[in-house]
Amino acid sequence: TLDGDPLISMSRTEVARRAPWIPDLVDALAACAPAWVDLEVKNARNDPDWDPDDTVLAAATPLIDERTVVTSFNPTTVARAHTLGLRCGRILGWGDDPDTALAEWPGYEFVLPSKEMVPPAAAERLVSTARAAGAGVGIWTIDDPNTMLAYAAAGVDVIFTNVPDVGVATL
Repeated sequence: TLDGDPLISMSRTEVARRAPWIPDLVDALAACAPAWVDLEVKNARNDPDWDPDDTVLAAATPLIDERTVVTSFNPTTVARAHTLGLRCGRILGWGDDPDTALAEWPGYEFVLPSKEMVPPAAAERLVSTARAAGAGVGIWTIDDPNTMLAYAAAGVDVIFTNVPDVGVATL
């Protein structure tokens, strides 16, 4: 939201007028080149910008290239991205089980649980299960260097962090 108003209800012009520091997707993707990008589509029923028809995904699709992985907590959004031939990953929320998610739909390129769901000691087993299903594993959100190293040692493919400079220096 922006000042309490759902972004989905605003035009790009209005967002730019009210919050010029927010880049549009074209500018954000260009700024990240050549790195791969996690394009998280925030689309949960309880969100103020709930988008049951995935209009945001549809609008973003022409801008998505091979370095973009579409992710969401919403399995329907991820399934739609997959149907469109996009790289995709499922972000797991509270109550989701990583093994069950992989077994129910093995088309994920990534399964993305939080560090609370999969502590470092359990990560190696999840990595093995994910590899057998053809998926990678990403863990969110790790800001501590020692914890980053523990997940890296377990074979995790992606570590989401609020401190990328720490992650680069650590890994």
